[in-house]
Amino acid sequence: MKSLSFDAELTPLGVEIKAQGKLKGFEADVLERHEREGHERIPGSEFSIEATIPWPLLIIRGFKFAQEKASRFIDEEKAALI
Repeated sequence: MKSLSFDAELTPLGVEIKAQGKLKGFEADVLERHEREGHERIPGSEFSIEATIPWPLLIIRGFKFAQEKASRFIDEEKAALI
């Protein structure tokens, strides 16, 4: 990996994750094998990922912080409706 930028934020929907990065260049033998095996796409050098892990999944998986944080967001939404 040549570079990586990672950001995580707690949102009302869950934990939002964003990552961007660049990979080191592929060696010539890797590219030759890739072409020889008939792959349609040549491996890229940059990537970008965005995902939100929902609160219920984090709670079920046993992340202790999730129940408290999810409750806080629910309480804030209730207060905004009043």
